[in-house]
Amino acid sequence: MHELSIAEAIINSTLDEVSKHEGCKVEEVGLRIGTLSGVMPDALEFAYEIAVRDTALDGSRISMEIVPATGICSECGESCSFEMTPFICLACGSFKIDLKGGYELDIAYIRIESP
Repeated sequence: MHELSIAEAIINSTLDEVSKHEGCKVEEVGLRIGTLSGVMPDALEFAYEIAVRDTALDGSRISMEIVPATGICSECGESCSFEMTPFICLACGSFKIDLKGGYELDIAYIRIESP
């Protein structure tokens, strides 16, 4: 389960950032996760809950925004969003799609409680 290593990286990055704000408690870490990132949101949430135990983030939660796959058709230039594969242009039916989004795995925000 690579979600555990992802959760640990999120925790380490969050701890690095909040160390700059003495005495603050993290309430929530907001993530942007692309549908093509290979991350399973439920597994990541479970891994995060386990990995934060006995850390300065214990009691915090993660919030996830799922980012759809997006692309531009190489045939007609239409921008498209995709729910599932195969990626087909809705305007012209072409399979020639240049994917532009959906691979995200970003910390979008850290919500802290001030002392």
